Amino acid sequence: MLLRTLLDQPALIYSVLCALCCALISDVVYMYPVFGPSLSTRLGHTKLQSNIAAATGNVGLFLMEPIMGDVIDRNGPQGICLLGAGLFAASFSGLAALYGGYFTSHTYMLSILFLFLMGAAAAAVEEAAFSTIARNFPSRVRGTMLGLLYMFFCLSGFFYSWMSSRWFADTADDQSGTYRFLIAATILTSVTPLVTLPGLRWLPGADAILAEEAEEALLVGRRRRDSLQTISNDECATEQQAAGTSNSTPRLYEHCNDAASINSKPNYDENSSEKSPLLITYRGDYDDDYDDDDCCSMAKASDAARTDSAYSSSSYSSSPYSSLYSILHDVDFWLFWSAVCMAVGVDLMFVNNLGHVAEQLQQVISLYQGGLPATAGVDQTQLALNTSLMLNSIAGCVSGLVVGYASDWCRQRFSTDRMFFFTSAALLQTCCLLAMTQIDGIIPFYVVSALSGVSSGMVFTIITVIVSDYWGTEHCGRNVGLLGWAIALGSQLFGSIFGAIFDARQDRPNGCTGRMCYRDGFFVAAIGCALGVVLSVVIHRRRCRPSSI
Repeated sequence: MLLRTLLDQPALIYSVLCALCCALISDVVYMYPVFGPSLSTRLGHTKLQSNIAAATGNVGLFLMEPIMGDVIDRNGPQGICLLGAGLFAASFSGLAALYGGYFTSHTYMLSILFLFLMGAAAAAVEEAAFSTIARNFPSRVRGTMLGLLYMFFCLSGFFYSWMSSRWFADTADDQSGTYRFLIAATILTSVTPLVTLPGLRWLPGADAILAEEAEEALLVGRRRRDSLQTISNDECATEQQAAGTSNSTPRLYEHCNDAASINSKPNYDENSSEKSPLLITYRGDYDDDYDDDDCCSMAKASDAARTDSAYSSSSYSSSPYSSLYSILHDVDFWLFWSAVCMAVGVDLMFVNNLGHVAEQLQQVISLYQGGLPATAGVDQTQLALNTSLMLNSIAGCVSGLVVGYASDWCRQRFSTDRMFFFTSAALLQTCCLLAMTQIDGIIPFYVVSALSGVSSGMVFTIITVIVSDYWGTEHCGRNVGLLGWAIALGSQLFGSIFGAIFDARQDRPNGCTGRMCYRDGFFVAAIGCALGVVLSVVIHRRRCRPSSI
């Protein structure tokens, strides 16, 4: 069905290709490990300063995402993509000038500024690509297409690592490789968005997709209501007998993924001629005219009305989350925000510190191979970094595509909540972080890097799909952007903790080598990621809670 849809619409194929090209060059989070360690060493930064600078790029990316997303939701993706091209040119040219020694003062503050601009540029181009895919494809295949898009985001790490090792590797005789790489990145990241700009747009069928999904949501609600009306009077009478009549506690019927908030107090007005369907009361509570059949009828009406509301919450014309105020007052959204902060922030901390871990592991290998000095094996360190980053990138792109399709299939076949995939990814990341506390060899480091990439691919793909499922796609760009702030906070928090622990270990009288330098930092990150697992389970239980209170 998906292939037929693409083949029947050449404009859609062109739009997808443009979005994939932007994805390939824009995920610069995975580019930092390629040039970051060399830049930090050249400028004399400590590990804490290096982590803060790296996290600043993440802050620029995720802090600007809701702003970029909101502008795109209102005006389309092309203008923001053009802005991203300009920001990429400014940021990478500035970093190249820093590395080349053209700035001699305030180098640390300038590096933070340029990395922030790099993140903001990535936010602009990535949001344009995300919006193009999300708006041009219906919900039944959106998970698969977003998984394909995220596969190309993950391939950014592989692409830039391969480009660096193939054409821009530093050698003992030539240390200009990183400078030439930054110049090439300036050209590549600024020209590609300009070339693909015509394809980053919402096609004429995008509005029809919104209307179709709204109609499908209402149809599901009506079917659910009809099924509820088949409840027999005997079943209602049995519930009444069990609960009591005169002094019983009012009972509410809850349903999975109900977006409406129902108060526990009776919604009843003595002056009103109609009784509220939101609360089910029993005879003798308020009005002697109620009888048992009235109670059962109101129970069914309450269930049906609120089920309609729940299923139509993804409607694009009347979504209850169309305003920023409503989304900021939703408890489930803040729980998910916190889970993303914990589970995804540690993922970016892991990627940003691949170079530091590879350096320490190479020192251990050098010592085991004859007591070589700690500065030996610089080329091997770069090889280990590039290899781990490539494995992380490839594993992420494959898992992103697989989990996108799997979440669509499980949702249609078994009505599986997509939060299950988020929880699984966060649990896998927790295991990877715990494994890093015990690793002292290159091969295990490669294995854990690949597994961490699997988790990264799963979680970044499923976040956007969860947001569109839970809170609709009308303002998906804005809502995903708000979650980006959580990722920025998490990466800055755990990155700073990791860098501070690393520096404290190295400042000891005897210093540190191998996993003793980074073990405690990964352990703290594992605790945070485990908390994200717990929060995701809480969200699922809240949205699929028992049928009474």
